[in-house]
Amino acid sequence: MQVLRITVEDQDWERLQQAAARLNCSAEEFVSRTFHYLLQRVAPPDQEWQARFDRLLQQVHAHTSAFTPEEIEADITAAWEEYRRECGA
Repeated sequence: MQVLRITVEDQDWERLQQAAARLNCSAEEFVSRTFHYLLQRVAPPDQEWQARFDRLLQQVHAHTSAFTPEEIEADITAAWEEYRRECGA
């Protein structure tokens, strides 16, 4: 693992601390996660990863082909509403 030092403006540091606190992690962990997230979008995954992901998608499609898009959407909506109720939102 490599170590990277960066300089952050004061106002950005405070916002960074607040964002990390919302995720219950340190500012360093937040930056590491964010950096990883961005790299996944900027640098495409390698061919092996892409092949595994494609196989996963095929499995999902095979298991969900018996359901209509409306049924799937209804299940997702119901799960989201249940989650929101449990969170007190």
